[in-house]
Amino acid sequence: MLFRFAFLTLSSCLSRQYYFVDKNMTWAEAQTYCRQNYTDLATLENANNTNSLIAAALNSSYNGTAWIGLYDDVINGWRWFLDDDTLYGPGEKHFRNWSNIWYQEPNNLGGNEMYTQMYPQGSWNDCQCSVLIYFVCYNKTTIYKLSQTIRSLCD
Repeated sequence: MLFRFAFLTLSSCLSRQYYFVDKNMTWAEAQTYCRQNYTDLATLENANNTNSLIAAALNSSYNGTAWIGLYDDVINGWRWFLDDDTLYGPGEKHFRNWSNIWYQEPNNLGGNEMYTQMYPQGSWNDCQCSVLIYFVCYNKTTIYKLSQTIRSLCD
């Protein structure tokens, strides 16, 4: 006797589309803008995401810093607002690209640098939230992949 079983598997992955916004805003204003018009300020979990952001900024001919969504939670340290562990691969949630061009970052210069700006080449700096600069938002989309597996059992 032969039994055939078909298993349908639905898997998903999170994809992000980045949007460079050429408006000068504080970090909090930028976050509000991103949440109203997109999903949130940019979350970066690897060098490929960073390169996508750099490409978006270069397409706009912008050569300054831009806000991203990493912030210093005084209790838990540096973290992204997109905090669900299931959305990250191994090591991605803790990806950091701090600059060491002038100082070793993050350095909390002045005691109130709790937000992150990205330099044009992709490295990061901690900064006060009151600085007016451009920013990067993202939209999340979930891509679903349906796969079918057929198994046979012989009796």
